[in-house]
Amino acid sequence: SSGINAEWPLRSGSIKRQDKASSTIILFTSVYVVCNVPLTIYVIYLTSLVVNLVSRANKIETNRITLSEYGATFSGSYFERHYVWIIGINLSTVLNSTLNPILYIWRMKNFREFLMSKRTTFRNSISS
Repeated sequence: SSGINAEWPLRSGSIKRQDKASSTIILFTSVYVVCNVPLTIYVIYLTSLVVNLVSRANKIETNRITLSEYGATFSGSYFERHYVWIIGINLSTVLNSTLNPILYIWRMKNFREFLMSKRTTFRNSISS
């Protein structure tokens, strides 16, 4: 029975590390997915538009096709919708890129220590 008790603290630490690693992976994956949802929705939307356009274009003579027949109007609202999506996609990509280093610093002790050592080295080089 003493063999089991002697191994338990080591096993407990290993499980804690695995739990932390698992939660970190889930956190990074969740942030990635949430930040890329706008892009995914937009790509699906554009794909459906292209498929719809191609299928209708096959049914109609090429010289008689107008974009208004397919629901694509060049009014301000059409361009504004797409412009907003493009801005949203870019902002979500920037947000993901901004959150990654913050999450690394928060969740990974080795990364924090590395940054602190580089910060100290940088400060020393500036002051000398």
